[in-house]
Amino acid sequence: MCVSTWWERKGGATARSAGEASLVQDVLWAHALPWHGLQHVRVAAEGDGLTVHLFFLTQDPTAAEARAASLVRRASGSPLLPDFNEVSR
Repeated sequence: MCVSTWWERKGGATARSAGEASLVQDVLWAHALPWHGLQHVRVAAEGDGLTVHLFFLTQDPTAAEARAASLVRRASGSPLLPDFNEVSR
């Protein structure tokens, strides 16, 4: 099951770098716990932000949303991502 989110830089700065997309992807992987069942992460710089696709080992949309929310909360606390926040899911 895939859950897609949109991330932007705080303060409205543009996030267009492939390096920034890679950093967000790495931080998400680093903060995933076994119970999240994270299978794959795809992050792409698009427009003024980043599109994040999280793929979970579940067919239940409610479970996938809950896992995504938990993972994003954990990753958002990382000192490596002080300039980013999730805007929508």
